[in-house]
Amino acid sequence: MIRRNLVVFFKSIHPSFFTTFKPYELAAKTSGVGRNVIFKRGMFKWGFILAVLSVISPVLSGQTNTLNVAGNTNWNTPAAWSLGHIPLVTEDAVVTSTADVTITINVATAVCQSLIINQGARAITLNVNGNTLNVTNGITLNAPTGGTRTTTFGIGTGTVNCASVTSTDAGNINRTNAITISSGSLNVTGSLAYGPTAACNSITCTGTGLISVGGTFSTGTFTCGTSTVKYNAAGAQTVGNYTYYNLTLSGSGLKTIAGGTVNGTLSMEGTATASAAPTYGATATLQYKGSVAQASGPEFSASVYNLIVNKSNGLTLRGSKTVTNNLIMTIG
Repeated sequence: MIRRNLVVFFKSIHPSFFTTFKPYELAAKTSGVGRNVIFKRGMFKWGFILAVLSVISPVLSGQTNTLNVAGNTNWNTPAAWSLGHIPLVTEDAVVTSTADVTITINVATAVCQSLIINQGARAITLNVNGNTLNVTNGITLNAPTGGTRTTTFGIGTGTVNCASVTSTDAGNINRTNAITISSGSLNVTGSLAYGPTAACNSITCTGTGLISVGGTFSTGTFTCGTSTVKYNAAGAQTVGNYTYYNLTLSGSGLKTIAGGTVNGTLSMEGTATASAAPTYGATATLQYKGSVAQASGPEFSASVYNLIVNKSNGLTLRGSKTVTNNLIMTIG
C-alpha cells in the first residue's frame, strides 16, 4: 500500500522536480542506509519523502480561491476563480467584485473549506439557487464598505451546511448584511452570530425554511415567515429573544428562554428541557415529541391553545393544565 501510494504521489509531481532534485540518483546513493522505502527500482529515505511532503502540503490544502468578477456569473465558471477551478473542499473561497453583481451556484453540490462573501465596497448577492453548499468551517458576510449597498446570502430553496456564520459591519446602517431563505435550510453546527450593529444585519424567511443551530442564534433583525428555528445542541443553549413561527428545542440539556414569541408551534424534542415559557401567539401549539418519556415543565404555563402529544413513550403533566382548543394524540 505504501509503495502504491508513493508511486501515485510522485507521478503527480511535475517532471521538472525530478530534473532538479534527482531523487532516483539520491536513492541510489543512499541504498542500504537507514530506513528505506522501495519506489519502483530506486530507494528513498524516509527523511527525503517527509521533506517533500512538508514542502508541498501547504500547496495541497488551505489555499485561497478567489472569485473576483465585474459582472453577474455562475459559481461553476472555473476561469473566473484565481486557482483556475471552482473551490475544492480543502480551499478557502472568497467571493468579491469590482461591481454590484449576483453570483449563482449552478452545481448540485458546491464545497469549500471556508467562505467569505464580499471584500470590498460593492453589493454582492450569492444565490444558492436550490442547490447545496457544504462549508467545512465558517461563513463570513462582510458588509459593503461604500455607498448604500447590501451583501446578500440568498439561500432560497437551497441547503447550506456549515460550522458557523458570522458577519462584519462598519456600523453604517446603509451598508448591511442579509440572509434570505424561502423553503430552504441553513444548518449550522456551531453559532450563527451576526455583527455588533443590529440594524446592519438581518435574516428574512419568506416561507417554511429551516434554521438549525448548535450554538448561539443572534441576528439584528429576524423575520420568521412560517419558518422553523431549531436549537439542537447536545447541551445547554440560550434561545434568542425573537418572534418565531415554529420553535423546536431538541438535542439535550436546558434551553434558556429569556423572552421571545412563538406564533406557530413550540416543539419539545429529544431530551431537551425549557427554562420558561415563551409568549404564545393566540393560536399557538405546544407539542411534545421527545425520544424518551417526558414531563411538562415551565414551557406549559397554565393554559395553551393547542396541545399535541406526538409520542408513544409517555407524557406526565405536572399540575392542573388547560387546553383551550384542541388536544391531539397522534401516537401516544
